[in-house]
Amino acid sequence: MKVKITMAVGLICLSLISLYAQQQVIANGNVFSTDLEVVEAQISNETISLAIHEIDKRDPKFQTDNCTNCPDGKSLILDVDFKRGFKFPIEETDSVYLRVSNLQEGLAEYEFNSNELSQYENARDKAEEVKLKNNAEAIKEKGALIAKQLQEGKISPQEAEKQLMALMEPQLSALDNSTTMKNIDNIDEYKERSVYSIYFYNDKTLTDTNTFSGYLYIKRFNETEFVAEYRGDVIEECVEKRAASSQEEEQKCKSKNSQYLPDGKVLNEGSGTILIKVNIKTFLNNR
Repeated sequence: MKVKITMAVGLICLSLISLYAQQQVIANGNVFSTDLEVVEAQISNETISLAIHEIDKRDPKFQTDNCTNCPDGKSLILDVDFKRGFKFPIEETDSVYLRVSNLQEGLAEYEFNSNELSQYENARDKAEEVKLKNNAEAIKEKGALIAKQLQEGKISPQEAEKQLMALMEPQLSALDNSTTMKNIDNIDEYKERSVYSIYFYNDKTLTDTNTFSGYLYIKRFNETEFVAEYRGDVIEECVEKRAASSQEEEQKCKSKNSQYLPDGKVLNEGSGTILIKVNIKTFLNNR
């Protein structure tokens, strides 16, 4: 009997070791505990969200500023937005690579729209705009007189409508054929791409790290498992609590001029690697 109990305990221990060995999260050299309290995944027709937390901070004690029994922990949040949807589950043979980060896309869209606006401003015919504006003011005044005559009963509703149309048609035609309208029609809309974002937070160092460029490769994803890797350039910044702790820390947190963020000052930038292999504890399918 004692031998059977010992063997049973041994099998349970081997099973637990095997389970934990399957789990691995490493973010820029920071190794997560294998005993993850939160591993939650959500999907819709176009999106994937994955939340990994060493410590479940939904406990009310973590919502206080002076918690004395709140252990440090690491967190990782991954989001993907597919513009044309995606197949689920994802297998390694599907070769799901994303090469544009959400931060990178935001900067690219801003630059694109700024260029479009600049071209519009350079092509403006300001004399024409003034003329259209003056005509609009004149139409407004004449329209007020027509409305007054209608209110006083001097003209019928049908006559008022006829006069207003006769008043507005030349202006509408001039607007449709104006340089201003042609320039507006020539403004292109930014074509959005599929993007990813990975956010890594470390309680111990009071820093957060965002992915800027590189690729995310989702090797495998189903209702029970998520396996992916990221390699690229990352941006590390201090959280407000650390930056506000002292003048020395504030200066350290802004010690480097960012090569990625316009006019940005950060704690650190450089190449990064994130490896994720986890068993999903909570899965929500919104497809």
